Amino acid sequence: MKEQPHGLYEQKSLTVEMTGTNAGMEIRYTTDGSVPTAQSKLYTGPLTLTETTLLRAVEMTADTMVLPAT
Repeated sequence: MKEQPHGLYEQKSLTVEMTGTNAGMEIRYTTDGSVPTAQSKLYTGPLTLTETTLLRAVEMTADTMVLPAT
């Protein structure tokens, strides 16, 4: 993932790509700042953000949260 400092950006969109650290796990994410659960959106590819967004993601199995995604 390309790291950028927190703050304001003048570009009109930002593409975010996440990778997991454990084989067989899935990444679930939210864009409203809430803690992701097994019912949250499943990450399947790069996300393009076009407005201020608080993105949170976790790597999990169907029933257990494991690690934040990187």
